[in-house]
Amino acid sequence: MSEPTDLRTICSALEHFSLPAALCSIKDDALLAWNRAFQKRAGVSEKELAQARLTSLLLLDESYGGSVLQGQDPE
Repeated sequence: MSEPTDLRTICSALEHFSLPAALCSIKDDALLAWNRAFQKRAGVSEKELAQARLTSLLLLDESYGGSVLQGQDPE
């Protein structure tokens, strides 16, 4: 799967403002790209982020009613 270059650029640019950012694929349940601020906030190595499942990194509020990440149709 090719990553959108514009989104990778935005993710990198947010580093200049010390804002954590990551580009994810819900379909693949994976992180595609992230900046150093995101890695620092996550508190894990680059290798661990590359292997991490997106669902293992997300914490959803108890008021969240449905989940695209649980195999449901996002529509």
